[in-house]
Amino acid sequence: MKKFMKFCAIMAAILVVLGAALAFTAGRFRGREVVSDIVDSVTGGRVHVNWSGWNIPWGVTFHDDWHFDLNTSNVYDKDYEIYRGDVTDFDIDGKFDQLDIELGGYIFETAVSPDNSFYLTTSNVDKFQCYVKKGVLHLTAVNSGVNISLGNITDRKITLYIPEEALLSKVELELGAGQVVIDDLSAAVVSLEVGAGQIQARNIQTGKLEISVGAGQVELPGMKVDELKVEIGMGELVGSGSIDKSADLECSMGNLELTLTGSQKDFNYQLEVAAGNLDLGSNSYSGLATKQKILSPTAVKTMDIECSMGNVTISFEE
Repeated sequence: MKKFMKFCAIMAAILVVLGAALAFTAGRFRGREVVSDIVDSVTGGRVHVNWSGWNIPWGVTFHDDWHFDLNTSNVYDKDYEIYRGDVTDFDIDGKFDQLDIELGGYIFETAVSPDNSFYLTTSNVDKFQCYVKKGVLHLTAVNSGVNISLGNITDRKITLYIPEEALLSKVELELGAGQVVIDDLSAAVVSLEVGAGQIQARNIQTGKLEISVGAGQVELPGMKVDELKVEIGMGELVGSGSIDKSADLECSMGNLELTLTGSQKDFNYQLEVAAGNLDLGSNSYSGLATKQKILSPTAVKTMDIECSMGNVTISFEE
């Protein structure tokens, strides 16, 4: 499901990019080169436009293996029991320090456990799995049969209760469609992937935060991270907080907005704008095939920004 949403976003980006770029660059000497650069940038080098001559039709070459499986039945592990319906105080047995969560078609939220233990409650859930394997808590609840929108899944809910003092080394959460609300999550590594749903993650504290957005939305107020890596297809990410070491930001056709504590001069920058718009503090960059490196003598952090056809806005609050 995640791969399919990502594929749709990428293909839409390719078609729009080609149309806009071809129209804009028609008759220009470097037109073909600019179009190729833009498509390469949008797809991360996986797709390349082939030109056999200025007046000869072009083609497209796909690189890497892109496979997409729409059958959600294989997301469940046949070795573990599948539960259904309404469950109150589902106890989680076993020792673990990692969470692996895969969701689709539900509202998922976290809450502070009142008794210092991990457990679940569910409401109107068609089926889910929850088990511990090799130090990882696996939670899977994917419903491909429901017409998913926030309006018609309000009664389909899963709540994971987490102890306030829990020490987690890694949290991986994948949302195909639906809604996720996370509060005060702390882990060494956090990975969030969303296809077409919404994730609200307030006050995340982590050494490394990785986010992939297909056509969905992510909100990150109050984040405190060492390293941030973001990839956006056609979706949106809006966040605020602090980045202590580095940021690697890629935006194809979506929208990325970050409000960071500190100064613009805290970072050294590597910027690349294909055909989008980048607002970095008091500076703006737009146009075709713009690349720039900005160094500050007082900078101790780094930020790489790649904007293909989307919009990126980075602002600072000292």
